Amino acid sequence: MTLLRLKDENNFLCFLLANNRNRLLAAVALLSIIVKIVIFKYFYPHADYTPDSDSYIVAAISKFDVDLWPIGYSKFLGLFHHLSNSETLLVTFQYCFLELSTYLFFFSFLYILKEEMFLHRYLFPFLIINPIFLFISNYIITESLFIGLSIIWFTLLLWILYRPSLSLILIHGLVLSLAFTIRYNAIFYPVVSLIAILLISSKWWIKIIGIILPIILIGMFIRFTVNKTYERTNVRQFSVFGSWQLANNALYQLPYLPFDTTGIPRECKLVHKLAYDFYRSEFFKIKDAKPAAGAYYMWDPHSPLNGLKDLYAQKFQLDDFTARSVVAPIYKEYASYLIKKYPINFLRYYLCPNIMNYLIPDLEMIKQNNRIKYKIALSNPGWFKESKRPNSTTAVKAQEYILYIFPYLFPALHLLLIKEALQFYINNRRKKNKQNQLINKSIFIALAFFIINAAFSIVASPVVFRYQIPVYILMITFILFLIEKNLQEAKPAS
Repeated sequence: MTLLRLKDENNFLCFLLANNRNRLLAAVALLSIIVKIVIFKYFYPHADYTPDSDSYIVAAISKFDVDLWPIGYSKFLGLFHHLSNSETLLVTFQYCFLELSTYLFFFSFLYILKEEMFLHRYLFPFLIINPIFLFISNYIITESLFIGLSIIWFTLLLWILYRPSLSLILIHGLVLSLAFTIRYNAIFYPVVSLIAILLISSKWWIKIIGIILPIILIGMFIRFTVNKTYERTNVRQFSVFGSWQLANNALYQLPYLPFDTTGIPRECKLVHKLAYDFYRSEFFKIKDAKPAAGAYYMWDPHSPLNGLKDLYAQKFQLDDFTARSVVAPIYKEYASYLIKKYPINFLRYYLCPNIMNYLIPDLEMIKQNNRIKYKIALSNPGWFKESKRPNSTTAVKAQEYILYIFPYLFPALHLLLIKEALQFYINNRRKKNKQNQLINKSIFIALAFFIINAAFSIVASPVVFRYQIPVYILMITFILFLIEKNLQEAKPAS
């Protein structure tokens, strides 16, 4: 098919290939992906690791069906390893997937919402020079896959709003469910999808399929995980990590409260005693026991959570994951007890500080190259074929300097989004044309995603910068879009 035969303004392929400007943008985007990864791997020839990386790789090597983290990324590593054991190819694939997902969103946004100026002039250059994707893709962690799938999921929501169809609904359900297997943060995505699907004009049965398909697929994965956890540990539990995280969050208030066992469940008494023993010990550092630390009580080896886990492991000769699983129900009940008994203190010592952590999320483990700075190594170093070239010594500080500014832009983006969204609402509240309704729905879905993500992050999830990267990209896009629309309204009528 020739480009001349694609001259159909309602065809996305035509929009991408027959339009000279968009064809040039696509070519520049593809060329930039190649150039950037080649230059980046010259200075950073080795993939980088975090403490989580080893867990993902061990689960892949052992072919586990369940582990402390969602098993999806380990399954991906195992599949990729069958194709190639090169860590350079792995990083390259992760980077290309992330970049291509973002450019799919970019061009879909241009096509669906008829954006003309600001995204071409400002978002596209940002995507070209954006260093975040290079650094995040260089880690053997879930980020690149999860961010890419999240952006594809949101892109599909825009397409469903624009031109709903059964095929889009089915693909959307699969992508959302796949994202959930990579990271459980996607647990609230079906809520955003529900809002979007309720807004579309389509046959009722298509809407029903769109709503229930992700729920069914996620439910099947949850049941599979619960059964596999039971087979491995004899404990029926979906997210071992979730119970630990909840207990970690509840413990931030405890150093400021007197020892009290009134009403405490019997099985929680030992961990409660261990907590106060920990506070009186030389190992407890009050300055580190803050929500900004992310998961202080989960990873400090002397914490009460690890103390009880170690007692069970020694007493019953359990491996680490089984021991964590056995104590997880205790921690879930303990957290529930503390939060219900001291709700005001939970608000004061966890939720309120976590709002500030959300607004300026910590770079934590991606602020530097861990492999260079801390000489982090894997317990299975031979599983990946490594580059023989040494890392550049100048790269140690470069990553920290390059990424330093991004968390501090996050609160400014929120303020700017609120300002532009309010201005847009004032300007357009009486307009009823079809295109304006599509724009309003798209903005509404984006705002719903931002608000629900903020609530989930503050209440239930560790708040770190890498978890907020999808929000970062989408927020910049919608801010630029709103600025353009508001400037158009401000122009005097000719």
